[in-house]
Amino acid sequence: TLIADSFSCTRRAVLSTWTQPSIEDSRPTASLLCGSIVHAVVEECFRERCWQSEWIAGLVETALADRIVDIFACDATVDSLRAMVHEMLRAFPSWCAEVFRDDNLCSSLRISDVVDIEEGVWSVRYGIKGKVDATLRFQLDGQAGQLGPFELKTGKATNSVAHRGQTLLYTLLLSERHSVPVTAGLLFYVMTGEVHRVAARRDELRGIMVQRNRLAHLLVTRTLPRQITNQHLCRSCYQRDTCLLVQRVYGGTEDSAETETLPDRYKELTEGLTQLHIDFCRHWDGLLFMEEEHVSRSRQSIW
Repeated sequence: TLIADSFSCTRRAVLSTWTQPSIEDSRPTASLLCGSIVHAVVEECFRERCWQSEWIAGLVETALADRIVDIFACDATVDSLRAMVHEMLRAFPSWCAEVFRDDNLCSSLRISDVVDIEEGVWSVRYGIKGKVDATLRFQLDGQAGQLGPFELKTGKATNSVAHRGQTLLYTLLLSERHSVPVTAGLLFYVMTGEVHRVAARRDELRGIMVQRNRLAHLLVTRTLPRQITNQHLCRSCYQRDTCLLVQRVYGGTEDSAETETLPDRYKELTEGLTQLHIDFCRHWDGLLFMEEEHVSRSRQSIW
């Protein structure tokens, strides 16, 4: 996920490894809770090979009960989240009934087996790790049964590079994990029932590994990439405030608000900072980095 997240903004991915979210940032939201519940329900349906509406409704109720504290923490109600989840899963039962039928000759996709659910894979060869939503054996467009990753997305169907990149990375992981060629993965948008076949093309895989190596270099050398100049992306970024504060500490000045992507927010966050605050932050951040370097030496012995 970290590598896929870096395609749109490498700086955001690096900052995600530097900092922990604040209490305010880590509060659950209704959309995140719905996504978590939908993932749990879909995975259980795959595990039990059952997708009747009554069964799904029971799974939703169990998931809601398990997350009752988080529901109240995000100022939502059980009824509102139940409605949101059922709306997301509206097309799911009919889609499952179609693709899991052995005698289905009309659909271009037929799933013959669910090999694993939430399969965690570490690859020493590629230097990546990930957790695959589901590992399936499927037949697509008349091709012989093949093994591939199934990546579930609860948002709207898009041409997101991050979504495709994440699915492609899982093809690499599964090819090494199961010692078989994995030529494609399935990217499923549950709200619409759309399935995108993501072919493991050599040029795309090469580009992803180049980005992986660049990100690894930045993390090892503790180098922060430059800010991007996309106001729309920056305004909704979960690392927005951290990014602006780090810019002030390590690269900005009191008068640099005019050059920022979000000048008003930059000024609001940094106008109270003095040189004493900045020196304090640089000093302790440097000490933490030295400690992290010392700990990482023992981590290398694992491989």
